[in-house]
Formats: sequence, C-alpha cells, structure tokens
Amino acid sequence: MSKSVGSATGRSRLGQALRWIVLAGAATGLAGIAAFTLGDLTGGPALEELVLTPVERQDVDIVIVERGTLEAGRSQDLVCEVESRSPGAPATTIKWIIPEGTSVKKGDLVCELDSAALEDAIRAQRIKVEQAKAALTAAEADLEIVRSQNESDIKAAERTVQLAEIDLKKYLEGDYPKERRTIEGNILIAREELRRAEERLKYTERLYKKGFVSATDVEADRLAVMRARNTLEMAEEELRVLEQYTKPRTVTELQGALEEAKRALERVKTQAKAKEAQAQDTLLAQKATYETELSTLKNLEYQLSKCKLYAPCDGMVVYANERSRWRQEVQIEEGASVREGQKIIRIPDLSSMQVNVKVHEAKVSYVRPGQPAIVRVESRPDVALRGRVKSVATMADAQSWFSTGVQVFTVLVALDDPPEWLKPGMTANVQILADRVEDVLAVPVHAVIEVNGSYFCFVKRGAGMPEPVEVVLGPSNDKLVVVESGLKEGDLVVNNVLSVADDAVLKRLRERTKGSAVAAQDRKLFKTLSRQSAGGRGAIAQHGTAAGPGAVAHGGGGPAAGPGGRPSAGDGRKRRAGSGGGPGGGRFQLPASGAAYIARYDKNGDGKLTEDELPERARRRFAQMDSNGDGVIDQAEADALVRRIREMIKRFRQQGGGGPGGFPGGPGGGPR
Repeated sequence: MSKSVGSATGRSRLGQALRWIVLAGAATGLAGIAAFTLGDLTGGPALEELVLTPVERQDVDIVIVERGTLEAGRSQDLVCEVESRSPGAPATTIKWIIPEGTSVKKGDLVCELDSAALEDAIRAQRIKVEQAKAALTAAEADLEIVRSQNESDIKAAERTVQLAEIDLKKYLEGDYPKERRTIEGNILIAREELRRAEERLKYTERLYKKGFVSATDVEADRLAVMRARNTLEMAEEELRVLEQYTKPRTVTELQGALEEAKRALERVKTQAKAKEAQAQDTLLAQKATYETELSTLKNLEYQLSKCKLYAPCDGMVVYANERSRWRQEVQIEEGASVREGQKIIRIPDLSSMQVNVKVHEAKVSYVRPGQPAIVRVESRPDVALRGRVKSVATMADAQSWFSTGVQVFTVLVALDDPPEWLKPGMTANVQILADRVEDVLAVPVHAVIEVNGSYFCFVKRGAGMPEPVEVVLGPSNDKLVVVESGLKEGDLVVNNVLSVADDAVLKRLRERTKGSAVAAQDRKLFKTLSRQSAGGRGAIAQHGTAAGPGAVAHGGGGPAAGPGGRPSAGDGRKRRAGSGGGPGGGRFQLPASGAAYIARYDKNGDGKLTEDELPERARRRFAQMDSNGDGVIDQAEADALVRRIREMIKRFRQQGGGGPGGFPGGPGGGPR
C-alpha cells in the first residue's frame, strides 16, 4: 500500500480521493461481514463470574461424533469393456439403455452398446489369423527338414572321424610294424651274407697262398664281400629313415587328418544347432504371431459379447453419472459416447450398508480402521446400530468456497447387521470410539490456555485470585483433556479461563515461557512480517499482523487452538492503530481462536454452540458455520470460521487494504 501511495505524485486529487473512498467502503463491508458472522465480540464475561471445575479422576473416552449419510456398502458396477481405438478417443456409444430406476432381475438386459465397428474389425482379424496359421504350418515343416539334414551331415562327419582313426591305427599297428620287420629281415640276411662272404674270402686267400686258386678268384671273393657290406649298410639306412622320418611324417599326417575330421564334426554339429535354433526361432515367431492374432480375435469377440450388459444381480438400475464439484453432468443416455472402463450402470446391494461420514482434519488422525462405532439413524433415533470403521480417506474432500478453511476426510463406517428398513440417503449420527484412557485426571478443554507452546490452568486455592499452573497434557476429546502432571485431584480450575487471563497475566506468562521453541519461532515470524509491512501498509500490531478492517486486533500469535480444542492465548499484545475517523466506527476484536469464540457464548459449558446461544446477527449464518450439519458449532468449526475471517482480512490487505496511519478511512487516518 505504501508503494501505491508513494507513487501517487502526479495523479489527480480526485483520483486519490476516489481510491480512499473505495478502500474505506471495502473496509466497512469486511468489518461488517466479520461482525455479522462472529456476532458481538466487543466484550466478555466479568472477572467475578468464574466457573470453577474440580479436578477429578475419571475415564476419558476419545469419541468422535459426526453426522453422515447411509449408502450401500457393496454395489455391482457395469462398465464399458470395449477398448478405444486411439488414446483419448471414445470406445463406443450407447445404443440402448434401460430407464434409470427400473427394477431388474439377475440376467436381464440393461444396456446395449454400438457394435458395428467391432464386427468389421472381427472380419478383418479372422483373415489375419488364417494367414498367421499358414505361416506357422510352413515354419513347422521347415524345422523338420532342418533337423533331418542336420542328422545326415553329423553322421557323415562322424564317419570321416572313424575312418581317420582307423587309418592312424592301421599304420601304427599294421603298416609300420610290417615295414620295420621287412627291413630288419633284410638287415639280418645282409649281415649273414657279409659273414659268409668274409669267411669265403679268408678261405680263398689261404688257398691262394698254397697255390690252389688264382688271384682272380681272390678278387672275386673280395668283391662279393664289398657287395654284401653295401647291402647291409643300405638295409640299416632304410631302417633309420623309417624310424626318423617316414614314421613321424606318416603319423603326423594321419593324426592331423583325424583332428581335422573331429573339428569338422564339431563344426557340423554347431552349424546344425544354429540351423535348428534359427528354424525354431522362426517357428516361435510364427507361433507368437498366430497366438497374438488369435488373441486379438478372441478379445474382439469378447468385446462384442460385452456390448450387451446384463444385470449381475437383482436390484434397481442407477446410472453412473459423473458429478463435478460445481454441477452434475449427465453422461449416461442413449447416443452418449463412453470411454473404456467408464462406469455405466450401478446396481447397489442393500444387504450391506455403511455410513459415509465427513470427519474434520483435527479429528481424523484419531480414526483407524476397525474401531467400533455406534450409529443412530435420525428417523429412528431410539435404535442403536453397531458398526466398525471400514476405511479412512488419505486425501481431504473438496469443499465449497465458504468452507475452504474446513478440511474434512471421508470415513466409511460399515454396519454389522443392518436392518431391512435402512435406505441409502438416510442421515445418521455416528459415534466412533477412537480410544479410552482410564482412571486419569481430567479437566474441561476450556480450562487450559496455551502460551508459547506451554499449557496452563488457572487454579483457585483459598480466597485469593486463581493462579496459573503449568501442566503437561495427554489425550483429549471435545470436552475433556487428560492432565498428566501439574494438578492434583480436588484442585479447582477456572473453566472460563479467558475471564482471568488479562493482558498483565499473559505478559507474565510470556516472559515465563519466552525461551520456548515456539516463542523463538514466533519472534522470527513477527520480525519478518514487520519488515514486509514497513513503509505504511497499515498499523502493525506488535504480534506481527497488520491491522485490518475496523482496526482488527488479533488475540494471539500462537496456534489457533491447542490439542483437543484448547484455547490459545498466544502473544496477546496490544496493537498500534492510527488515529482518525472513518468507516468502521467502534472497535472490533477478532477472537484468538475458535475456542475463545465458543467461550464467549457457551452458556451451558458443553464446549459447543447451539443456534440459540449465538447473538442475533450470527444466527443468520448458523447453517453456513455448521459445516457438518450436526446442529452445533464445535471446536473445529469455530476454528475454521476464525481462519476464514483472517484469510479474508489477509486477502484484503494484499489487494491494497491498508494506508498510512491505519486502515484507510479517508485521507489523514483510519478507524480506530
């Protein structure tokens, strides 16, 4: 706002005046809305009107009470099972559908979808199936041929190996020994002939010396010796060549031939496996193609059979129209397009009933599946029905614009034995027993105040004024909170705690708890807000919130409410407001929390507000404040109302709703 005002130089005074008038009017309206919704908040009970409650030991039931709507626990849904031909496109259209609300028997025809496109697709698919079947038969024959050829090739290679082995064995055990024996025999004969020739030569030489033979005879015998010696040497050389060259070479050749035959056999086997694997892959591919085409055909035929929807059970036909947040769109009718998986008809099973309950976010953390519950239908409040929590939603439900501050979660409570007179749509009150603690000290939730994350009760002892006592709290419900330490049985605590928690008391408590983690976080937040608000965005309260319409002063800087709906004193510092006059008039005080709002008007001390307890102006909006429609405003609804008003104030400030010296009520100041 300061930036807007600072840049106003050069604008006409008329334009500036109009701007102040518009903002002042908005401030007046916003303050009026807050006051109209919350009622008269300008005062509180007198200090002497103390409501004292003794601290007692008792059993505390953590009971969550909400209203809900009966619905069928089970229902049979008929969905469109026709597949879409392209992403995002409708699957088919509704050709005929039975009127909604018609009672049907199991097996009755209730809807018929357009099947013309499916019938054309089935005819084309049957041709593809026959083609795939022929290709599969050919692949099977090819595999048998490959297997037969592989068998022949392997046997031929094995014969080659066997022949090579025989050749090697034949040489080592036949040819070689035979040839060696022949050579050795020749050597033996040559040696014998050499011996005889040498003896004959010696004999001839003796005869020659005696003159019985001539020299020619001696030379002839000497030549015979030489011939015999040469024959022996040739035979020995032949044996050496056989052993050193002929045998190794022949063995090497035969072993190489054998090894090559074995390698050839392995190659033939490997090639046979590859050919068979290739033929098998071709067969599998053709088989997969055939099965795919056949499956597609069966799927199309299945979809064709699902173009006629029959009632799965006896019941009443309900169209599964989809509802949006803002309107209902009728999508189920003859000629309407439907997508794959879309629900068309729902037939509820009335023998299984459940209650659809909306539980506030502050309570839903206590709810667990399986917890017992008591259900009373408003048309038969005298009958208590037993049930159990069936499920708890993980996401909050969408809410209307007015109740954006109220987050509720859907909880389904199944009835154990529902009577026949129950009908869907009936309103029921549900009590969920979330937990129970026994024999504990407990006080009313409104007897506890929170300051900087610490909790206090005001205890009256003797004739003096009540004094704050710090307590440690346990579980709580809408009425009671367990006190684990700090109080003793018989202590008198102040129920209407805000009547004694004045500014001086709160200041002392803040000083006492200023070292807490919550207080440190608050100071950091206040400092940040003060920097953001610097420059004239309106009067800044000391707790860090800019003054809003009608100089609204928040009562606390801590959480809106403590556990179990306990009021929070928060910071409670006084605001600084600009001077001047204008729209807004008297001072308007926004309560620190929903608990503080309830405490102002809770006449019977039950922790809730009925319509007759509210001021006249607030009664006119009672139906909107009572978001769950249970006839009372509880802690959660009051907190939501206060948050809603604060959000309205925040949005107004963000749109320029603040000026120098306070909220603009005209040039020169704002309303006090």
